[in-house]
Amino acid sequence: MFRPFRFLGSIKVAVPLLVTIAGVLAWGTLYEARFGTASVQRFVYQSWWFQAVLAFLAVNLGVAAWLRFPWKRKHLPFVLAHIGIILILTGGMIGGRFGVQGQMIIPEGESSDSLQLDRNVLAVLQPNPGLTREFETRFETTAWDHAPHALFETDLEGGRLQLVVDRYFPNADPHEEISGGGDQDNPAIHLTLSSEGHEDDIWLLARDRERFGARWGQAHVLFLELPLHAHPVLPPDSIVLIWIRSPDRLLAVTTDAKAAVSRKVPVQVGRPFVHPSLGYRAKISAFYPRARVEQFFTSRDDEVRSEAVRLTASAGGETVQSWLGLRESVALPFGKHPLIIQYRPAMRPVPFSVKLLDFRKTDYPGTEMAAAFESDVELSDPGRGVTLKKKISMNNPLKYRGYSLFQSSYVQGPKETTILSVRNDPGVPFVYAGFLIVLAGVITLFTSRRYE
Repeated sequence: MFRPFRFLGSIKVAVPLLVTIAGVLAWGTLYEARFGTASVQRFVYQSWWFQAVLAFLAVNLGVAAWLRFPWKRKHLPFVLAHIGIILILTGGMIGGRFGVQGQMIIPEGESSDSLQLDRNVLAVLQPNPGLTREFETRFETTAWDHAPHALFETDLEGGRLQLVVDRYFPNADPHEEISGGGDQDNPAIHLTLSSEGHEDDIWLLARDRERFGARWGQAHVLFLELPLHAHPVLPPDSIVLIWIRSPDRLLAVTTDAKAAVSRKVPVQVGRPFVHPSLGYRAKISAFYPRARVEQFFTSRDDEVRSEAVRLTASAGGETVQSWLGLRESVALPFGKHPLIIQYRPAMRPVPFSVKLLDFRKTDYPGTEMAAAFESDVELSDPGRGVTLKKKISMNNPLKYRGYSLFQSSYVQGPKETTILSVRNDPGVPFVYAGFLIVLAGVITLFTSRRYE
């Protein structure tokens, strides 16, 4: 019994363990360069097998130190170094197992009390009666596997739901197909615009608030569905296609720089018309009163940048297939109350809320490159009755209740948005204590010689 114990604490075990760890770290560096930090954290550093290797090394060090008991003065550097390394390994394992790391994405003037984590979930929402189910996914950890065939099942009101993900693209390229024969009215028009050798094709959908119009050169291009005697207010320098359902016909209306109607003529598919003042040439290439809009993806490469999945949902004898990009949702027509499926980052609540009061970005002179950026925030903790205001900058984090909030990035737009990296690592005290003990061991290695 004693001999195996000695072998467990011997250098014959320590050396292979250290070589193994060094090899895993080297492989992890290459893996991270290709698939990203979140992937390597979940697939390597936070995996059970890597944690087991670290725990085995800690056992080896502990046994090696115990075998020299009772310790003498000359053993002090050796023992301190081993204890320190064991504490560092313990802190790393605790942090990997129980630590929390994510982001707060907060638009100016708004607040957030949850973190967006670095792992994704498939969320199933049944608005009536208000049921939600979440399934954690791990597709990004094996990003090279584009056909995971992952099955997720749950019981919802009205039956059992099965979700099968048969395609996963870590860096997906979105495509769209619009065709006729849809199940519902959805007027769509395909327009070809050209001017001075430049030509573009655009799709406009009359009932889509974000896609019924576009800006092309100096012109506003619109597609509207209106009754026969409607008189809409149109913008200046516009090209407007109007579908009149009864009688079924298409009209082309153009306006000048003062928004006055300059031309109003019937148009047909395939026959071009010209804006009188701008000279832009327009032609309707296709028109579908009941358009079917289908989205699909192709794979660019295996780098985890823009994820998408293809899922097949089955419930109550019905089957629906759909593509879903990260942070997107789709409504599936099952029964009286459609299901909403989301593919999004997992969220985790925190015991406080953070409101972004003001965001500032300072550019390098003469450029639009950020030299520094900072956020004025207000942290509220109703449970403890605490409210505090703090400026968070790149080198000035906010620390509260074990959480550290760092200024990470930002999103520019009509409403500026700050991105804060948030971390809560309960293993940090063990790591700091381990480093101090190792340092003490190094110091005693030199000072103890005076007493020999």
